[in-house]
Amino acid sequence: MIATIQNISGLDDAICAMLLSRRKWSHQKDEALRDACDKCMTRRGFWLAETPPEAAKTVLAYLPGLVARGIKEGHHTLIQMIDISVTIQDMHRGAQDDLDAHAHRMGNRVIRNSTRLGKWKGGERSDWYRGKILTAQEAGTVEDEVSWYGEDFKWNGFGYVRKDLFDDQDVQRGTYPLSIPSTFTFRVSYDGLRHIYSLRGPKSHANPEIHEALDMLHRDLLRKMPWMGDFLPLVWDKWSKVWRNSITGAQLDYDPEDTLKAR
Repeated sequence: MIATIQNISGLDDAICAMLLSRRKWSHQKDEALRDACDKCMTRRGFWLAETPPEAAKTVLAYLPGLVARGIKEGHHTLIQMIDISVTIQDMHRGAQDDLDAHAHRMGNRVIRNSTRLGKWKGGERSDWYRGKILTAQEAGTVEDEVSWYGEDFKWNGFGYVRKDLFDDQDVQRGTYPLSIPSTFTFRVSYDGLRHIYSLRGPKSHANPEIHEALDMLHRDLLRKMPWMGDFLPLVWDKWSKVWRNSITGAQLDYDPEDTLKAR
């Protein structure tokens, strides 16, 4: 299973929206900011390893304010303007269904392997299930064809399908188990991804393969847009006035805003 961030967009829009809401926006600032973003990021929205100093200074100067407004003060619409495209390859179908519970956070922008149009080989399963389960055929306890109440059935690798319906994908998928590998892509706002991570990330009660996928995405985000990776697992406790891990609730022993300002 491989989880990859494919594209990040809307950081310039989010910063400009923040300026506009506080009546600090102008056409000149807008153009200067977007030009600086173009110089600091790849065409896919990833932060360059080496950036022009002045352009980087322009963009980074706005990030503490964006974090303060969009995350700390809870103005979620600002960071909802930042979109992230994700591809997850060969996660087992059951875990994918768990992530589908957050389709609203993705704006229903999720496309999956179709069990109606796609085909799987017998015994095919996600990496997480390999070595953990066997089909009846792998265990050597079934025949390729059987008769049942006068009807002939054929083994398809997962179960038996009536021979006259063997090429009907709507019938075939009725035998597919939740362990089959499924590849899917979705687009989610940064705010939505933070919410999903808080409920399904490492050390949560989610499926272990979802833990792995979100940990991969977190590490990928740290490489491709470091400040967004830094704040992905964090939440501001407005009552205690401290930053905490969004899953464990543990208080941080450092101030991530100081880290951001030092970038």
